Amino acid sequence: MLDGTTLVLSGAGGSLGGLYYVVASTNLAERMTNWQHIATNRFNADGTFAVTNSLERVESTKFFRLEIP
Repeated sequence: MLDGTTLVLSGAGGSLGGLYYVVASTNLAERMTNWQHIATNRFNADGTFAVTNSLERVESTKFFRLEIP
């Protein structure tokens, strides 16, 4: 969900209490090892997650990925 300059990423299907990272890049072709970690957290007891992230207006495009170690 996008609300002004705030993006809320949410989903379900994770391991209960499992660790996840949210990574981001302005270049989809960039190697995944070079994507920036912007959040680290654990899935909720029901396997869901929600992350709130501020977007900067100077970035015309930004890609996000959920990474599970």
